[in-house]
Amino acid sequence: MERIIREALPDDMPDIMAVIDAAKGIMRQSGNMHQWGEGYPSETAIIADMENHGGFVVEDDDKVVGYFAFLRSPEPTYAKIYKGKWLDDAEPYHVVHRIASYPDVHGIFSSIMEYCFSQDPNIRIDTHRDNRIMQHNIAKHGFSYCGIIYLASGDERLAYQRILTRRNHCDMENNDIGELLQIERIKRMEQRFNKVLAAIKDKSADSLKAVEEDVAELSKYYGSELWKQDLAADEASNLPSDLKRGVLSEDGIWNLLSDYREME
Repeated sequence: MERIIREALPDDMPDIMAVIDAAKGIMRQSGNMHQWGEGYPSETAIIADMENHGGFVVEDDDKVVGYFAFLRSPEPTYAKIYKGKWLDDAEPYHVVHRIASYPDVHGIFSSIMEYCFSQDPNIRIDTHRDNRIMQHNIAKHGFSYCGIIYLASGDERLAYQRILTRRNHCDMENNDIGELLQIERIKRMEQRFNKVLAAIKDKSADSLKAVEEDVAELSKYYGSELWKQDLAADEASNLPSDLKRGVLSEDGIWNLLSDYREME
């Protein structure tokens, strides 16, 4: 099975809403009767995530099996926290919202956290007091309970934060998780690679503008020791055979970046 995480697209909406409906079923069966009521999360909320480049789907063998929002700070409802305090309230962070998956698909929360912490070491998340499953997953993945926040609706949520230190990152790369992070990194860069490739084929100014961040990240990756390590792993046949890795083709990534610069 190949699992990837990619940015959500408008055409994914039916699949996303089906996953959300399934997640609501899990909540109700576990006794969480009040969270995600009255049509929430709506398509409007998902579209807003997409417009902020913060909506993501989890795919297993090209089938959407999960959804989450991964959004840059500041989160307005986190401006005030009660009965506690954030671990750090000065540095930028990302927030994870709207995690949803099918009940028979396992490891979604772990996959999401691996992806998110590969993007930002400072993550905040909140959940409903009745959502025991989410509270368990949050604690299991090293988050600290920080206090209570209130949504715009006035509803209470339990708030958490985790900050990976530089040492955390080094430790992760020096143990078995390092191999998993390498695969996730290659998948993420492959997604960026394909996104830029599609923009180049489209040729429109808007498409090229929309992938500026992807080009910057690919350029940084291509010039880094990580790319060399990933290429070496590929050449040594240490990567899964079904892992898509066009981004590890030196001619491929060089030509992609060159073509983009010529079209700017």
